[in-house]
Amino acid sequence: MTPPAPLISLDGVSFSYAQATETALSEVSLAVYPGEHVCIVGGNGSGKSTLVQLLSVLLKPTAGRALIGGIDPVREPARTLEARRMVAAVFQDPDDQLVTSVVADDVAFGPENLGLPRGEITARVRNALEQLGIAHLAGRDPATLSGGQRQCVAIAGALAMQPQVLILDEPCAMLDRAGSDLVMRAIEHLNAHGIAVVHVTHTIVHALRADRVIALHAGRIAWEGMPDALAGDADTLRELGIELPFALDLSCRLRERGLAVPPCSSDDTLADALARMLSDGTSQQATAVTEREAHSEHSAPSLVFDHVSFRYRVGTRPASGTASCAVHDVSFALAPGTVTALIGHTGAGKSTVAALACALKIPDTGHVIANGADTAERAARTAVRSAVGYVGQFPERQLFAATVADDIAFGPRNLGFAEHDIEELALRALARSGAHDPARLLDRSPHQLSGGERRTVALAGVLAMDQQVLVLDEPGAGLDARAHERFRALVRELRAEGRTILLITHDMDDAAELADAIAVLDAGQLVALGTPDEVFGNPHITDGADGGLALGMPRTRSFASRLAAYGVGVPVRAYTRDELARELAQLTTANGRLDATARCERPILARQTAPADPARPDKPDTAAPARGPLANRGRVIGARSPIHLLDPRVKVGGVLVFMASCLAAQGVAALVLAATAVVGLCLIARIPPVALIRQLRPLLLVLAISALVNLLTIDGGELLASWGPIAIHADGADAAVLYSVRFLLMFVAGTLLVLTTTPIAIADGLRSLLSPLSRFGIQTGEAAMAISIALRFVPILARDARDIADAQTARGAGLSGRGPLAFVRACIPMATPLFTSTLRHAEHLGRAMDARCYTGDEHRTSWHRLRLEGRDRAAIAISLVYLAALTVLSLM
Repeated sequence: MTPPAPLISLDGVSFSYAQATETALSEVSLAVYPGEHVCIVGGNGSGKSTLVQLLSVLLKPTAGRALIGGIDPVREPARTLEARRMVAAVFQDPDDQLVTSVVADDVAFGPENLGLPRGEITARVRNALEQLGIAHLAGRDPATLSGGQRQCVAIAGALAMQPQVLILDEPCAMLDRAGSDLVMRAIEHLNAHGIAVVHVTHTIVHALRADRVIALHAGRIAWEGMPDALAGDADTLRELGIELPFALDLSCRLRERGLAVPPCSSDDTLADALARMLSDGTSQQATAVTEREAHSEHSAPSLVFDHVSFRYRVGTRPASGTASCAVHDVSFALAPGTVTALIGHTGAGKSTVAALACALKIPDTGHVIANGADTAERAARTAVRSAVGYVGQFPERQLFAATVADDIAFGPRNLGFAEHDIEELALRALARSGAHDPARLLDRSPHQLSGGERRTVALAGVLAMDQQVLVLDEPGAGLDARAHERFRALVRELRAEGRTILLITHDMDDAAELADAIAVLDAGQLVALGTPDEVFGNPHITDGADGGLALGMPRTRSFASRLAAYGVGVPVRAYTRDELARELAQLTTANGRLDATARCERPILARQTAPADPARPDKPDTAAPARGPLANRGRVIGARSPIHLLDPRVKVGGVLVFMASCLAAQGVAALVLAATAVVGLCLIARIPPVALIRQLRPLLLVLAISALVNLLTIDGGELLASWGPIAIHADGADAAVLYSVRFLLMFVAGTLLVLTTTPIAIADGLRSLLSPLSRFGIQTGEAAMAISIALRFVPILARDARDIADAQTARGAGLSGRGPLAFVRACIPMATPLFTSTLRHAEHLGRAMDARCYTGDEHRTSWHRLRLEGRDRAAIAISLVYLAALTVLSLM
């Protein structure tokens, strides 16, 4: 039987980025066949993301040949879009690839770009959502979903393109266990329905589910073959910087201790082998106090949460669906020299607790005491932030300076460290953080470093401040095996020095291996607090018993449960792999011993090649998707009101006309009418006043400056006051009030539009209203799309600005002085990371739009047909009456 032709074929492909000193990919050859599931693994910096962009036709080789469905984009550039339609790519961060604020609209974006009929778009959107089991989310804003749900929305958007190949770049890297499981089930479901999948990861556990594995190292293919072969090759995995499967790692540790167990990647196989050699009656529990429990119980706690509650105000809550009451009545304490792990699902309130611990947020009720200082006391916050260090989940939002040296020095300088000590502090902090060549990094820009290097520099910037309490928010997310092990060693080292650490993590192995105590949050409440034994011994927390949390267990404890099924008891306190290996070695009989010179064999040394026939057995359909009607379009803020339901053309056109009428309004009566109209619209729209005020707050400075300019520059009428050369006249005061009211009314109207209309609906309305201009060659559609995307990303950039400000404050910004000049100096470091963040989002969004075949508006279909309903005609009639009344009042 002749094997099918590959969908993707790379032959000796190399790629180098402009101005780069090293080649990102070198002589890569591979093929992807129909219906195949290929996993590409490798450590950080191995070239995986570059390969993804080549496979997605987002980059073109600098050498070699890449064929996508038989098309060579280099030799046939006119067919690039045709090749791109065959593949669909999903990237690590869904925030940078979701272009609208409604799930269904985002899934429709790709089919719209293909110019499909509206009926076909509707069918594809419904089918994609149902296949992934998220049809019930169709009308939701992605910002209100969990990380796993947002990633499934991104996959649905790719699936709606009906690609032959789905390419995923680390889709689970930033997700908790529940989100990761959700995405992996979606991947397997799609592959079972005949879509070829290329899954890029550095997690070998995910690779075990694939048909074939390709391992990258330093831009080259270092290994290729079946998953089980790689998963059983400990030496190769270590060389590639890939974490060993749990069973293989434990079997090698046992063999090093002289146990005759086979090197294997299956937990069940290893458990069976151990059960055969272990004696009966070994179910006693460990009673010795472990090293982590040896701290003093009598020292004053370093950090105390005393009945702490915190509620986000309307319009300021973080993404991922966090409830407005993010933390409720939380109490716990951290003893000096201990590590406390804080775990819970996405949106449980963990990052809010981190911000409260660093005095970046202040409790609404209760008290946070850090090193004896209450964060509620303004005078004490300087001391708190000097004593408590904070490392956030996203290092790119913590880097402020032009060079690595200045960035690391940022905190020590704010704390008054001697300048001659700072360079030595920077070098030592970089070395402790895991940098290979600290001196080489000092003069480089932190914004030009790789992701792993940026994380290293961000951590070094906090370590250089020599603080006694450290709050680490998901510091291990996205790290490869080597970097993760360096991080674990650093935490143990800091603990040994007497530092107190609050570790926020979704990695249960990290929590078990590193923590003295574990706190569990659920929906903002502390539902468990205890030792690893106590927390991981609770099925309600680990397994989801009786509708519990299902956070999962550490792999050591999960393996111990497998052994228990064979009648073998293992001490529950053996949470590290070394501890477990030691305890198992002590339980074995003499017949289970090996010669001390025995070593782990390498099952596979030579590079493997793909089988000639890539066909694979059919996979069962294990993920039956939920079915339901396609939900209506979502809303931004407020209840479902007549304003929300108006045709976007009516709303956009009405707001533009209203703004023009405000500028033309003359006299107090006309302005009162305009103000009455705005207030009436806000009431009808049922927008919470607090949300409206918070949206307008950044514009108050513009109003103040406008009023001041009019007040001081317009003379005429009665002199009201004077101070030397400065005089205020009645005409100037009138103008200041008049223009301030005009601008305020215009801002409120624009805000009302944004709060009641999705960005894509605004784009549709603008495109329709401006369509006559297209006759003159004006690209109205692209202008409307640009406005839509800008509106979509304003909240994301605002979030980035808050995160940057928090990280800057946590590293001592503003601590060295008071007054306006000190405030300005503190704000200056925000400019560079915020500008870099904007460019990064724009680059990633452009890449995502290219992957979904956006080429402009010329052949694009708008999914939503715009029709004027009775309510729209009534709104137009009311607007005409308003304009007539305003004209009469202005002429009076």
